[in-house]
Amino acid sequence: MKKVISIMAGFFFLMVTGFTQTLSVISGTISNQTTKEFIPYANIGIEGTYTGAASDSAGNFEFKVPESNIGTYIMASAVGYQGFRIAMSELKNERLQIEMVPTDYNIGVVNINAQSLVLFRILKNSIGFIERNYLKGPFSEKAYYKTEIAVNSEPSRVQEAIVEISDLKGYVRESPLQAQLHRNYSILGVRRNFEIKGLADGMNQMDDLLGFDIVRSVGNVLDLDFLNSFDLSLDRVTQFEGDSVWVINYRLKEPDLSRTGDYYATAYEGKIYIAKSDYAILKNETWVKASDYSSLGRAFANTSQREWIPLSIAYDFSTTYRKGKDGYKLVYMKSNRHNSWKDKTDGGQKSENITNYLVPTEVNKVSPMLYNSRIYFTDMAQDQKIWDGFNLSVD
Repeated sequence: MKKVISIMAGFFFLMVTGFTQTLSVISGTISNQTTKEFIPYANIGIEGTYTGAASDSAGNFEFKVPESNIGTYIMASAVGYQGFRIAMSELKNERLQIEMVPTDYNIGVVNINAQSLVLFRILKNSIGFIERNYLKGPFSEKAYYKTEIAVNSEPSRVQEAIVEISDLKGYVRESPLQAQLHRNYSILGVRRNFEIKGLADGMNQMDDLLGFDIVRSVGNVLDLDFLNSFDLSLDRVTQFEGDSVWVINYRLKEPDLSRTGDYYATAYEGKIYIAKSDYAILKNETWVKASDYSSLGRAFANTSQREWIPLSIAYDFSTTYRKGKDGYKLVYMKSNRHNSWKDKTDGGQKSENITNYLVPTEVNKVSPMLYNSRIYFTDMAQDQKIWDGFNLSVD
């Protein structure tokens, strides 16, 4: 009969020592006693040593025991469970089925700090591996861009564009000024369902979208200078794009321009998906609240008089990355903005919803088109031939 051990597991690092000479390997599974689900990344090992292992995504563990480690204890721990300790003399030559009892009460400051240290280490590894994992420059890529703007119940104003983005350095960590110099774009073709009557009609949202590419941009949760400003928690371990992935929640304690890229940010939180195999960021989702918004972009302050004052400003954005032959690259981006305004004169209100998409379609590293400026405004006419020759499918 297999031995079943119920464990009240806690949250510290394991360290385990000793074992009977008849056993050279400890193996088994760790599961939740209540739900019977396997517990991934639990720690188990020999007390007082670095001999041990972490359970895999299916709750399995196995580690070798040196002959010198005899006669002490095995300890195990996992996030959200109480600690376990058992004498090695009680073990037999059989596979362990360890059932861990979850805790339903507040886990306390020490446990929260222990979890944060693990998550900080994961994020630091991800940051350190960016230049190894992601597409490096120089390169250019064509992309499909789309903006939909709806005010109250009026029909949406839709603007589409074929954009060519150039990057002299690729996915490296550099200052906002350097990124502004090295990453530029041009508009190759447009089409829209409205006429341009003023400056605001011809403006695009490309600068904001490029800022949402958090792997390429600084001033976010992937910035080592600011990482300690975030509260972190493990959301779950899951499968994403065929890989086992950590999903980490983050929340910025004191939002400001340097940490969010938004001049008016008041709340900033999200989820980031990190591959276990190589620490690559596969996806990011962020939710932001702000006290105001400039039509020039989220990094700018309003300096002129205006007739509308903000009632509520909120937006979210998500980015997805996928591995290609030259490294990971951005493959999809979407942002949603919801603004509510009040007329300073008569008190009337309006709601504004802005949705932006960016879908890179093809990368050119052999003979990239490198631009030295950005096209913020375009009033070019629609050329159907350009759209007929554009392939929206992604590499």
